Amino acid sequence: MSLIADRYASSQMRQVWSRESKVLKERELWITVMKAQAKLGLEISKDVLEDYERVKSKIDLSSIDRREAELKHDVKARIEEFNALAGHQRIHLGLTSRDVTENIEGWQIKKSLELTLSSSAQLLEELAKK
Repeated sequence: MSLIADRYASSQMRQVWSRESKVLKERELWITVMKAQAKLGLEISKDVLEDYERVKSKIDLSSIDRREAELKHDVKARIEEFNALAGHQRIHLGLTSRDVTENIEGWQIKKSLELTLSSSAQLLEELAKK
């Protein structure tokens, strides 16, 4: 987070843009993609999906940072971290890094706009009362 965000952004907005939230949303996206791939015939067992689901919230940013320093690639570091936690290498099949990052950024922007709309509506309601 930036000094400006720490000073002026709401806790909800800071949460949307936090590194932890980004990693969690990426993991949820990968799991959703795997479920769709399994429905379409790719061999991904229920056990594999459950293993990823079980560890999706185990987020160690320091470990991810160490992997990124070694690999020189942010998304690859997060892929390897999640695979290591789950004990499989089934995520990200058929995807590019941009597929993942752009979808998550789109989600962050959408959530930010929803928060802004809600806050604006509350402000207008208070102004109308006065």
